Amino acid sequence: DMDNVKMFFAPTRIGSLAERAECIAPDTLVSNVRDMITISHPLYAIVVTQGKLPVGLLMSLHLERELSHRYGYSLNENKPVSKIMDHRPLILDSGSCVEEAAELAMERPLNRLYDHIIVTHQKEMLGTVSVQVMLQTLNTLQQKRTEKLEQAHDHLKKALDEVKTLSGMLPICAHCKKIRDDKGYWNQIENYIGERSLASFSHGICPDCLKTHYPEFKIVNS
Repeated sequence: DMDNVKMFFAPTRIGSLAERAECIAPDTLVSNVRDMITISHPLYAIVVTQGKLPVGLLMSLHLERELSHRYGYSLNENKPVSKIMDHRPLILDSGSCVEEAAELAMERPLNRLYDHIIVTHQKEMLGTVSVQVMLQTLNTLQQKRTEKLEQAHDHLKKALDEVKTLSGMLPICAHCKKIRDDKGYWNQIENYIGERSLASFSHGICPDCLKTHYPEFKIVNS
């Protein structure tokens, strides 16, 4: 059970959430990109790559905002997408943990807060992760970890309740060796210990008692 708890507390890697992304070259015309977004709806994010390396990000929301300005489309339609893309998107290695990715995402400017995160493996393009998916994953992980902690707590409490230990000074009769319990009753030592621990008893006769009580039996040394 504790191994299961450790497993749930192991960091979840951002690479496990990455989804395939649409990639274009930096010299792709803005007009072509707009057509892609219109035809491939819903296409929220496009990664600009140089070979296999991501160099920029274009969110459809930002593109539409840019082109919706007066003369926005006419001024930009024949420009390469490299002129209007985000040159400093959040790019993380696939081994980065989700918690770290969330912190870095929340540190971005407000207008870039919900931009997709680009995920790479050995610096090459792997995919993207939306902030919504990342936050949903964090919430699910937190719920599962809380459940596992509660289960582990219950398991530990049950184990502690079952494993009772003896401590302190025990009043014991100097003659019959009975033990006095908390209520003042005298109990056979095996009964007292058996009720308060996991120990069990089997009975035998020690050599000294055998000589005293059963002298007719001869002790054979092995």
